Amino acid sequence: EIFEELIRIIFSQRGQPDSAGLDRGEDAIQRAQKFANDHEGEKRAWTLLGNLRLQRELDNSVSRDFNAFLDASDAFSTAILVQEEFDPAIQGLIQTHLKLGDWGTANGLVDKLISLSLDDEENGTISNPDFYYLKAVITANDSTRLRGAFGHVERAITLYEDQGGLPPWRYIALRGWLSLMLEDYESAVKDMRNLTQDRGIANAAIYAHMAAAYLGMLEKAEAAGDAEATQGYFDEAKTYSTAARKIVLTDETRALESLDRIEARMSLFEARYSTDC
Repeated sequence: EIFEELIRIIFSQRGQPDSAGLDRGEDAIQRAQKFANDHEGEKRAWTLLGNLRLQRELDNSVSRDFNAFLDASDAFSTAILVQEEFDPAIQGLIQTHLKLGDWGTANGLVDKLISLSLDDEENGTISNPDFYYLKAVITANDSTRLRGAFGHVERAITLYEDQGGLPPWRYIALRGWLSLMLEDYESAVKDMRNLTQDRGIANAAIYAHMAAAYLGMLEKAEAAGDAEATQGYFDEAKTYSTAARKIVLTDETRALESLDRIEARMSLFEARYSTDC
């Protein structure tokens, strides 16, 4: 454990050269590789190596190396050979397969983790919420299974709350997005407000989702003939789409595409509701 902590400290200084001019991140990976080779039966050593290799590629958003992800996968797989049901290595392998776009393998590994956790529940151990969150992420990749994905993330959030914890913001963001996709706009707004107002988390994607939810509420209000609500919904959608446009980054492709679609939809309502006209 002391060695692992030391390696993580060195790795946290990646991007900085050591006394020999070697990047500290690469130095940490080389040290972890040597330690794993010298202790082939140590599952934690291989898992550490896999995590370092995976994080290095996640940091490299410009040009990720497919083979480097495979190297991370090999390290996690070696840890699993040492102990087949070692959760940290399985979770690392899931993340690696997700980045490789291998959704089928990732899904099978998540099912394995959930199965193991259910066995633990019979012995009085509470399941790990992260397993259900991962299942939700994978399931949400299939547009025909969004309701199932919602059930998985709801389970993850409930498990966190049952243990007296605050669910991670990404859990709430995923539930809000799924509510939006399922056209439960009020629930989507509630979750996104939880993030922006209660937790102070603000990014272009969250603001864009808020704008889309209010547009959905506007369309429903128009269909129901609720003239009193429509102007307020339009104003909220306009506010959040403008806020998203101000902070979106040029490399946030999905957020940019979402904003373009939202603004195209808003243009249909501009003549009726915009106070700028």
